[in-house]
Amino acid sequence: MKGKILINAYLDSREYLYEAERLFEEFEKLGVDVSVVRLDEYPAIISDGKIDIGFSADFFVYLDKDKYVLTMLEKSGAKVFNNARAIQTCDDKMSTYIALSDSGVPMPKTLPGILCYNQNEKIKEKNIEKIENWRTSNKVLNIIVDNYNSKYSFCKP
Repeated sequence: MKGKILINAYLDSREYLYEAERLFEEFEKLGVDVSVVRLDEYPAIISDGKIDIGFSADFFVYLDKDKYVLTMLEKSGAKVFNNARAIQTCDDKMSTYIALSDSGVPMPKTLPGILCYNQNEKIKEKNIEKIENWRTSNKVLNIIVDNYNSKYSFCKP
């Protein structure tokens, strides 16, 4: 059996590399032929409308957040551990709360923030009042906006 542990191209701190090194050691003990590959050494491309993942392996352990390479691996049919949907969900606080809802995991009341796609737009006073009323009356502890805990949104107050 042959596997690849794919890691970020730019992170090289001891702390970051530890997980890949430990996985390598454990696979080696099991007799699995595995190598650690940085994503800058990984030639995943779309050529002539088809995905070419550059080399073969029986499985890939994906330890990065690059959703494009990971999605290409999945679409090519490769067996991947840490799928794109899981990484995208865990990388977005509101998506994580939504995914965990109705699961029995205790969490504070959470209100998604108002999304604003125009950085020059000012948040309307009536919206601030609505949020404050919800927060006060429902004891909302978290207001989550675009992956970050924020009081309101990225719009200028």
